[in-house]
Amino acid sequence: MRREGSNLFVVTALIIGLSLGLLISLVLSPVNYQNVPPSMLRPEDKDLYRAMIALSFNARGDMGRAQARLGLLEDENPQVGLAAQAQQSIAQGKPAEEARSLALLAAALGGSTGSPTGGSGTEPVLTVPPSTPSTALTPTLDIPVTRPTNPPQPPAPLPSPTAGEAYVLKDRTNNICDVEFSQILQVYVIDKAGKSVPGAEVIVSWSDGEDHFFTGMKPAIDIGYADFKMDVGVPYNVRMANGGQTSTNIVAPNCKLDSGMEYKGGVKLIFGAP
Repeated sequence: MRREGSNLFVVTALIIGLSLGLLISLVLSPVNYQNVPPSMLRPEDKDLYRAMIALSFNARGDMGRAQARLGLLEDENPQVGLAAQAQQSIAQGKPAEEARSLALLAAALGGSTGSPTGGSGTEPVLTVPPSTPSTALTPTLDIPVTRPTNPPQPPAPLPSPTAGEAYVLKDRTNNICDVEFSQILQVYVIDKAGKSVPGAEVIVSWSDGEDHFFTGMKPAIDIGYADFKMDVGVPYNVRMANGGQTSTNIVAPNCKLDSGMEYKGGVKLIFGAP
């Protein structure tokens, strides 16, 4: 009886001690993390950190600083992370400048200079679930509030859309019979010199909807490339956000393999500055 009572006392004491410890550590005096490295931030705070890096790069063009800051996140593939976040930013309705900056930085990291008329590979569409915003940890970057009167203008690392520049449709291929591009609407954007343009906003619309996306999110294909998954039998219209010509009645074409199996192919559009 004495041994049973002693064991019960020990168990009770452990339970009370554990309960008090949890109460103190979680409620009365929770741990308050300060000055944590970016790699230890929560996913939503890492997204905020990347967005700040991208906006700073878009304003200054300092690739070295952007790479150093991204390295602090210890991402396995920073380029893919930026492109995925750009898509997520569009889906969440955040400012277009943020998504464009993320796409530009992803394209700059890729350093692709491919031609919109070449290449047959593609990457899987990145689907990222939206995250819940949080303000518990707010990383800051050493971006000065005030700037010199005449700051040096860094060379633009990549071509970018000119404000007010209206793009025209340079080329349209209605039958891309390649299983890798099944039901894929490919859009390429080039400038007057024929160079690929990242960060250009594309608008695709149909009878009861509309979607926006940006070039440069898949720099492994081309920095001026963007794509959209088409539904079977639905006609689409495509135009650039800054005006210009609209390409209408775009539908996934009928294709057939050598074996006789039928499938839906893709369409390729090339928009360029006049």
